[in-house]
Amino acid sequence: MSTSEFTDRLLQGLHLAAEAPEGRRLVDYFEGKGDPVPYAGSRFETYRPSDPGAIEPADLLAVTFLSIQITLKRGLTPAAILRLDRDRATISELLQQIPTGRPLGDLSSDEFETHLGSDSPATRLYELLRGLGLGRVTTYKLLARKRPELLPIRDSVMESVVGKSKPWWKPWWEAMQDPAVLAAIDSLKSDAGSHAKDLSRLRVADIALWMSHH
Repeated sequence: MSTSEFTDRLLQGLHLAAEAPEGRRLVDYFEGKGDPVPYAGSRFETYRPSDPGAIEPADLLAVTFLSIQITLKRGLTPAAILRLDRDRATISELLQQIPTGRPLGDLSSDEFETHLGSDSPATRLYELLRGLGLGRVTTYKLLARKRPELLPIRDSVMESVVGKSKPWWKPWWEAMQDPAVLAAIDSLKSDAGSHAKDLSRLRVADIALWMSHH
């Protein structure tokens, strides 16, 4: 898939999200009926903030808010969790090399290659987590929890909107250079009011697309 096709599909998805009916809007992710919250994922970022340089139990619980299950046989298994604990020093070393507070779209080309390229700390951490037994979607969601402004979530809904691009991070980085994409995300964020004020652009796009397409 070309960069322009990815960006076009993303922009189309964002425009559809802006026109979504009541119950399918970004704001409904936070304001719909439910106990204690309409969607547990609305607390994904804020649930027990953790050390940005480590994967902590709160992070593992937070990914369950996004439909990731702790099971005995696959994905987020007790065995995989124990492997995460065993390799926590290596995980921490890699996390500390990935910048915090840097929006994906603000990275220069050289910075992208340094931090998220094929031989970057982010890619090595992704491969390490996969090697420890975490599923692909679980891994992307866990990394998004640790670097919400930098690393976008990947799941079946997002793939249905923008396609199954490989690699995943680079077309997102390129799309976030497009003023039309940024304007569409910022408009959605503004419409959601205070609920979205602390969310990264990546997370706003993720929620809006998920709400309008799942």
